[in-house]
Amino acid sequence: MTANVMENSRGQGSDTPVSPLCPSESIVIEKTFSKEEIVHKYSRYLGIDVSEDLEGCSSVQLCRGRESNLRFFWPPHLAGNGRFYEKLMAKLNYYHDENWEYSVALQYLPPRQRVLEVGCGNGCFLSMLKRDGHSAVGLEINETAVRMARSSGWDARQATLERFADERDQSFDAVCAFQVLEHLRDPRSFLEAALRCLREGGLAIFAVPNGEGIFSSLDAALDMPPHHMLRWNGAALQYLTKLYPLVLEDLLLEPLSRLHVGLVADACFNHPTLVGRGSFRRRAVGTLASKYWSRHFGECRLPGHSLFAVFRKVADNTASDAEAFTRSGLSGHS
Repeated sequence: MTANVMENSRGQGSDTPVSPLCPSESIVIEKTFSKEEIVHKYSRYLGIDVSEDLEGCSSVQLCRGRESNLRFFWPPHLAGNGRFYEKLMAKLNYYHDENWEYSVALQYLPPRQRVLEVGCGNGCFLSMLKRDGHSAVGLEINETAVRMARSSGWDARQATLERFADERDQSFDAVCAFQVLEHLRDPRSFLEAALRCLREGGLAIFAVPNGEGIFSSLDAALDMPPHHMLRWNGAALQYLTKLYPLVLEDLLLEPLSRLHVGLVADACFNHPTLVGRGSFRRRAVGTLASKYWSRHFGECRLPGHSLFAVFRKVADNTASDAEAFTRSGLSGHS
């Protein structure tokens, strides 16, 4: 498919894709998916009917901002609501108790911090914060998850960050959001609210799927609307320092998890152009690769699922983008 370059500005109308980070930047339309194709993916692989969630559109476009390098799906109104996530929870073990980014985030927090977690799920990270001596508040839009977190004794509230920020003013030492930013239809509103809740010198800690990793090539159902609206990468995260009073302190790439070895094999080998057009041949090669990588997992140096970013709020952008990026680097973390 040939990419289509479009010059856009805020006032060009709702049918024209506009970058969610910088409305004036030009964009590239990289792919177009039909509504039927996405509905089929969710139905086949997850057993979920999303036809109602995609109501009002016949196709979905995957676009990229030429300056920000952020990939985003258009139209933005397709972002999933509480009803959608209730359906997901009924089918999947959606909230995991042990995420790589949880233990990494704790290493960046000084003792006795006041932490706001956005998208707290059933409260696993809130529990870890309390165990380490921090105080924490969790926000979540999923009513069922909020009930689960509250039943464990955590301070979890059913609210968006924007609504919560209207009642708070820079009272938190850290704001954390793990696997949240990719779901947003309006990341600018979210980030501005996060900064309102964060004191100067405080940390904004984010983990997102690596939108330029091997998993993104799958175009899996969960990496598309109504689940994911944005595909982040290192350059797009770094671009945030141009828009907000933030300095990028660290940028890490998750090592490959054993849980994802099969997906890597699928991404590498389940394509006709790579190993031939026979589906049986593709599956056989993928299965063999998965078994080999699982057996020799300790020797693998393959990139994993997530990017992990630590920003510090400053009075203004006192460090240049180049200096901040040089300090942060991009590395694996165990």
